[in-house]
Amino acid sequence: MLTGISDEARGIEAVKEGAQDYLIKGQIKSILLARSINYAVERNKIELRLQESEEKFRVLIENAKDGIFLLSSLGEIVSLNASFARIHGYTVEEMQKMELKDLDTPQSAQLAPARLQRLFAGESMTFEVEHYCKNGQTIPLEVSANLVIIGDKKFILGFHRDITERKSTEENCAKAKKNIVASLMNQ
Repeated sequence: MLTGISDEARGIEAVKEGAQDYLIKGQIKSILLARSINYAVERNKIELRLQESEEKFRVLIENAKDGIFLLSSLGEIVSLNASFARIHGYTVEEMQKMELKDLDTPQSAQLAPARLQRLFAGESMTFEVEHYCKNGQTIPLEVSANLVIIGDKKFILGFHRDITERKSTEENCAKAKKNIVASLMNQ
């Protein structure tokens, strides 16, 4: 920004509002002008790299098959990806108004306080839970979670994986094994 007003406070305010720098017309010197131009170019490059980094992060998170979420110390779902909502049958907007206890089955809810305490103490954990879906059915999930600190706040970063197929396969294998044993016992 180039100004004819030599009010430094106004120039600083312009920078806060998005101007790269400010120069006062009567005080322009080639060195000062070159410094300001270089500063503006470098700041623009940094902002473009930051935007690119944010876009890569967003694409990575939003295209993950597993559900990814951040949980507050109060059990509130602070942030989530679309897969987390899809797994549970909700929209992202609906889930942003929910707490973990809204999803837990009674058995999962009973185990949740101790798990959360351990996670907020810094322990990384992998465990299985059952959650309610929007349609009332339950879904088995494998959860991997750990403590993260953002600014001065603690959160739980978690990954949910739908293990319905794995559970079904395990049950079928157990039934087949039981049938084989029974068949061998009858011979």
